[in-house]
Amino acid sequence: MDWKLPRTVTGKILSQSAPMRGRVPAPTEFSGELFFDGGVSAGFYCSFITEFQQWAVVSGQKGYLRMPDFVHVSHEPAFEVNHVKVPIKVAGVTRRAPADDPLEMGHATAQDTWMWRNFAKQVSSGRLNKDWPMWALKTQIVLDACLKSARRGAVVKL
Repeated sequence: MDWKLPRTVTGKILSQSAPMRGRVPAPTEFSGELFFDGGVSAGFYCSFITEFQQWAVVSGQKGYLRMPDFVHVSHEPAFEVNHVKVPIKVAGVTRRAPADDPLEMGHATAQDTWMWRNFAKQVSSGRLNKDWPMWALKTQIVLDACLKSARRGAVVKL
């Protein structure tokens, strides 16, 4: 969403740690939904008690992108694109759209490798990426609003 904040969020604590004297229980399993302008929504689920898995599905009117276990270090990430195949003409020859074949888009490299390369590049340049503080703040604002929603049992407006 190009770092635009959602209009509203909801959250739900599915399980939490045992209460301790003087402390609020910590969520151990959580789900949230983000609602943006233009009819766009996103949902997430995170847990400390379920099997290690990190996947994403991005859906739209013309298809979806599925990325199963995209941040595991033990294997190369993969993705699949599912949509109506739209033929395109290039120099009079009809071909399928490049998104139909992930290999046509370049060789996949593990996300964590790119993250560390980017981090090393930033450190060696001596300059901070000016967007990082904004990304961190907006991420924290959204997560705080989701937790607030879960604890209040109500939609939170941003």
